[in-house]
Amino acid sequence: MLRLKATNAADAEQEFAAITALQSENGFTNKNYGISRQEFLAKALPAMLNAPQGIDLPAGFVPETDFFLWADDTIVGLFRVRHYLTPALRNGAGHIGYAILPAYRGHGYANTGLALTLREAARIVPEEHIYLSVHKDNPASLAVQLKNGATIWHENDTEYFTRIKKSAIQ
Repeated sequence: MLRLKATNAADAEQEFAAITALQSENGFTNKNYGISRQEFLAKALPAMLNAPQGIDLPAGFVPETDFFLWADDTIVGLFRVRHYLTPALRNGAGHIGYAILPAYRGHGYANTGLALTLREAARIVPEEHIYLSVHKDNPASLAVQLKNGATIWHENDTEYFTRIKKSAIQ
């Protein structure tokens, strides 16, 4: 069974293994890739636990919640929900960023994970639409967004910028 769980201290070992294995790629950024267990427990985990409340955020950052996607007892992906948008986020990354661990790609986890994340985002985000973006060289992720109700609002040379109306999220 697939489910989302927000970052929590009880699952720290599994969260550490997952987050330190996810490289920044295709627009998804992960500053915790490859950090030590000690650094994760002392710095990264507390920051991830504080971020939803906006505590100790770097300048220009907004509150965000990291949701791990679990398939039974295994973390297979990470979905990040930014609670609101700055002008840079509105014209860039948007509300949701996500990545599936390499070993679990191609099994439909992104599609189901995004559907679950959209339900969470609909409760958190004050805007009428959920904003996302996707690199043009990542057609699989664009397909996931479109399957979850996204429409392409605009594009530039490298990215599509999509929106999903909150009232359409099921």
